[in-house]
Amino acid sequence: MLQKLFEEVSALPEEEKEVVSQILQNFLNSSKELSGVLEKNADHYNRMAALSAFTGKLLGPYSKGLLTQTRDAIFLIDPQDYAIGWQLRTNGAYGANQLAILDQVLDEDSRLLIIGGHVGTIAIPVAKKGIPTVVLEANPDTFRLLELNLLLNAVNNCEIHPIAANDKKEEIRFLLNRSNSGGSKRKPLINQHMYNYDNPNEIVVQGYALDDYLQGQVFDTIFMDIEGSEYFALKGMPRLLQQCSTLIMEFLPHHLKHVAGITVDELLATLPAFETLIIPSLKIEVPEAEFSSTLQRMYDNNLGDDGIIFVR
Repeated sequence: MLQKLFEEVSALPEEEKEVVSQILQNFLNSSKELSGVLEKNADHYNRMAALSAFTGKLLGPYSKGLLTQTRDAIFLIDPQDYAIGWQLRTNGAYGANQLAILDQVLDEDSRLLIIGGHVGTIAIPVAKKGIPTVVLEANPDTFRLLELNLLLNAVNNCEIHPIAANDKKEEIRFLLNRSNSGGSKRKPLINQHMYNYDNPNEIVVQGYALDDYLQGQVFDTIFMDIEGSEYFALKGMPRLLQQCSTLIMEFLPHHLKHVAGITVDELLATLPAFETLIIPSLKIEVPEAEFSSTLQRMYDNNLGDDGIIFVR
């Protein structure tokens, strides 16, 4: 096949032949290099980091976004992202389960707060349905893509802020993961390979207590995905929590243990009285009296969920 391709190239006019030959040669060299990358990296995280670095080298240092047409919207995504970005590029969708949950709890009178909005894969589809949405995103690189994605999709009912949710106003040490930009997070208390496998840059971002930062605003639904900073965010937003009817947030035991350094009960102590906890991955609903024991079992068995749901 390649021989036939090169034969066809040789028949092109001289000025075209040189360009096309160079493209083909680059492709062949890249294919060999990629094979070497995959063979050397058996560990999932190392392989993802190697693929990310290879993609950056292949596309060049000035490639900051790839345009993807998904089922829900148009997104610019980091070309080196092999988590959310890869899902968007290959499957044309991300966050279908979370969007389905939001479809059930939101109505035309709702206001949604998204803490950890990434490039807008949740916010933009929701806002396009007419739901006023406020989004916080701490990663400055991702925030820029979020800004552009709102423009690309002509969304004008989504308010965005480049801040980190915290328990007080302070600067926070923050890791910028490139191969999984959605995994960028406050610097963990206990370092782990899963947090530093791609040698993330460490920066400082500004954190705020959201009751102060979003003074006067009320939301009936809060969606939170901030990679272990949930505890600190919840401590800084008792008023917002008291006024909302639904809280959806990621629950990962290693985030509690290594990023925040807290127990299940310390996490729950930040929450006002919710009546029901829904855990989609386990397909169960439990009353308030069983919140602690249920989440403790998940913690002890290292069971996570992309979005546990507290309902008042």
